[in-house]
Amino acid sequence: MAGDQTKENRKKEMLVVSFGTSRAESRERAIGGIERALADAFPDWEIVRAFTSGRVIRRIEKEEGLRIDDPETALKRAKDKGIRELAAVPTHVLDGEEYRKFRKLFAQYAPQFDFAACGAPLFGNDEDMERVLEIIRKETAKLDDGRTEIVLVGHGTEEKANQVYEAFCRRFRETGLDHYTVGTVEASPSIMDVKREAKRNGVSRVVLLPLMVVAGEHILKDIGGDRPDSWRAQLLNEGFEVKVIGKGLGELRDIQALYVEHAARILA
Repeated sequence: MAGDQTKENRKKEMLVVSFGTSRAESRERAIGGIERALADAFPDWEIVRAFTSGRVIRRIEKEEGLRIDDPETALKRAKDKGIRELAAVPTHVLDGEEYRKFRKLFAQYAPQFDFAACGAPLFGNDEDMERVLEIIRKETAKLDDGRTEIVLVGHGTEEKANQVYEAFCRRFRETGLDHYTVGTVEASPSIMDVKREAKRNGVSRVVLLPLMVVAGEHILKDIGGDRPDSWRAQLLNEGFEVKVIGKGLGELRDIQALYVEHAARILA
C-alpha cells in the first residue's frame, strides 16, 4: 500500500506528495483515499507517500513511531531502488510556494530516470477549477437553503497563488451560487470579508468547510475551535448560527478521481 517500500521488484513508482497532517484519521481518509484511488487506477505503479512539512513528519514519528519521507529522501530512495519510471502526483491545492519548491526539486532529480513527470496541483487550470466548483456544489446542495452562507475556507498563501481563491469566489457569483463564498486563514478574502458577505446576504446560519485536502489543525482549531479568535467564535459573536464540517476535499470520491485524472495526464 502507499508508503510500502518492500516491493523493490517494481520499476515504476508514483510519488504522492502532500503537505501532510499529524491527524491520523483525517490523514488516512483524505491523503490515504487519494493514494488508494491512484493504486486502483494504476496497478502497475508502486504508490509511495511523501510529506513536504518537516514539522508534520517529526510529530508523526514522535507520536506514532511512523517515519514518512520528505520529498528529497523519497526521490533519492527511488533512484537507489532502481526505479526507471517516476511520476509525481502533488496533492497541493494551489500552485503556491510548497508546490513550486517541490517542482524545482523534482526537476533536479528527473534526469536520473528514464521517464519522470510531475502533475499539477488541484487547481491546475480553469477546467479543474470548474470541476472542483461543481463537486462542492453537489456535495453541499442540501445546505443551500437560502438562509445559509456556505463558506469554503482555504489556508491562504502569497499574493500570486492566492488570486486563485479570489477567482474561485467570483466563479460562485458568476454561476448564480450567491450564498457560497471563500475565505482564507492567512490571506484574502479574510474572515472580515466572510462576515460582510454573510451580513449582505441576510443569512442566519454559516457553514464552514475546508477548501483544503485534509481537515487538519486549521479546521479543528483556527476555524472550528473554542478559542475566542476562531472563525466559529467570531461568527457566533456576530449572531450567526455556525456549523463546521471537518471534512477535507481529499475525502471526496470525485476529488480523488480528479487527482487520478491528473496522474493520467502526465502518463499519457
